[in-house]
Amino acid sequence: MPRAALSKIDKIEHPQSHYATPDDLIEDRDLSREEKLDALKIWEQDARQMLTASNEGMAGSDQGIDPNNHHILGQVARAKDKLQRSAKPAASRGRA
Repeated sequence: MPRAALSKIDKIEHPQSHYATPDDLIEDRDLSREEKLDALKIWEQDARQMLTASNEGMAGSDQGIDPNNHHILGQVARAKDKLQRSAKPAASRGRA
């Protein structure tokens, strides 16, 4: 398999290793809309697992302690919503 294809697969399967934020992921022009959604779903699963682990007393990051540091789960949810809203046809957005 070509190196570029492997890199693309890795971006989808391990998005947090390639992007600083979920918004950076949705700006990546190398991934299709569906690939971005798949990557965001994986990122969301990982964030939920980390949150569950920290709630169970397992050591984790200090995310969320600083009020200016929005938890990654919220960032992922907002990015998914932004990506899904951008895919709606223009005609349906303008109707009341």
